[in-house]
Amino acid sequence: MIDIEHSPHIAVVLGITSDHLEYHKTQPAYVEAKTPIVRFQTEADHAILSAENSESLAFAELTRATVHYSATALPVEDGVHVHEGNFVQQVPGQSAEIVASTSDVQLLGEHNLGNAAAAIVVAKLCGVHNTAIQEALRSFTGLPHRIQLVHESAGVRWYDDSIATNNGAVIAAIRSFQAPILLIAGGSTKDLDYSELGSVIASSNVKQLLLIGQTAAEIAQAAEQHDYPTDRIFFAGTLDKAVEEAVSQSQDGDVVLLSPASASFDQFPNYKVRGDQFAALARATQIGGKDDGSR
Repeated sequence: MIDIEHSPHIAVVLGITSDHLEYHKTQPAYVEAKTPIVRFQTEADHAILSAENSESLAFAELTRATVHYSATALPVEDGVHVHEGNFVQQVPGQSAEIVASTSDVQLLGEHNLGNAAAAIVVAKLCGVHNTAIQEALRSFTGLPHRIQLVHESAGVRWYDDSIATNNGAVIAAIRSFQAPILLIAGGSTKDLDYSELGSVIASSNVKQLLLIGQTAAEIAQAAEQHDYPTDRIFFAGTLDKAVEEAVSQSQDGDVVLLSPASASFDQFPNYKVRGDQFAALARATQIGGKDDGSR
């Protein structure tokens, strides 16, 4: 992206999680590669930034566009934030306007409220009416392979999050659930530092860590360094073995989450094939000797 010399009329930067470091080598270099999204904007353009992310906020210094903000826990002077269960738009010099309810959002996770707030800013800039925004929020059920419910059996819910190939995406997925999680992670390397992910795994409701692929040892080490119990780590090696272990260890009320924090190329052509295989394996499960339904 760094060789692009044109920026869009409306650009959105919500946050930049470390990724593709096998190519970019350093996080600053990766961030620099993202800057053309705003660098060539003009005064006639618009940039939407997260008021709650320092790297996103730094993009305000790189653009000539009008800057608007999105937030879930902070008020903003120009943009959309969440307040008392509503998405509230604030335009300078005008009264605040309730655009939609957070209950309209059908997706799991606090991070999706932030995504929705930014999307609402874009929609309002394009002249979309509140009723259409509300309907869009209610009808959008998410993308394939992103915290997608693919099976439910014997009280256990199986979620395909195969597209989550970096730490930030996996952390957001883990924080989307209050139920105990059996986390399937690992795959081919992107030269990521798993320390933050290890900390989140150790301090969250991940009851068992099932590891596959080339990065299994790195993720295990990161979790253990933050005192995650070694006896709750299972080196499955392959996805089918991880699913077998999940079947044997899961109980009513648990979530089995494939959220790899790694690319797929050591064992699969791409993340889509990995997610599809997980869904097929999940749908073939019989927990406790009885399959009570699937989806």
